[in-house]
Amino acid sequence: MDELKTNVLYYGDNLEILRNREYFPDESVDLIYLDPPFNSKKSYNLLFKESDQWSEAQVRAFSDTWHWTPSTETAYREFLLSAPLKVGKLIEGMVDGYGGGGGWIGRNDVTAYLVMMAPRLIELHRVLKKTGSLYLHCDP
Repeated sequence: MDELKTNVLYYGDNLEILRNREYFPDESVDLIYLDPPFNSKKSYNLLFKESDQWSEAQVRAFSDTWHWTPSTETAYREFLLSAPLKVGKLIEGMVDGYGGGGGWIGRNDVTAYLVMMAPRLIELHRVLKKTGSLYLHCDP
């Protein structure tokens, strides 16, 4: 295997990069700091500065308002097929319940957030060394 790159910054959604085992083999990371969006109910834009003035041009970066949508449903179904059994059952119990009895939380903003976060946390756990540390910043 080639030498792993060090001191590299990946910008954007981390899931695709994390799933690439060439970039991140199992147990290859010493320290993870994660500051995910946490339901601020705001939309965030990238602002471009021209000289000493802010440009009118902005690019929407992401919206930190979570809703259960058709794309969330698709992500949820894909997660259930690929997640470790215990984690998949936990999320499924919150969303759908066991045996068709209705979920503890159901399909809503909170579970939409969990469906987004769960696969990322699983991948972060996979790449973290046994001696590594994960710092998760989550506002109240």
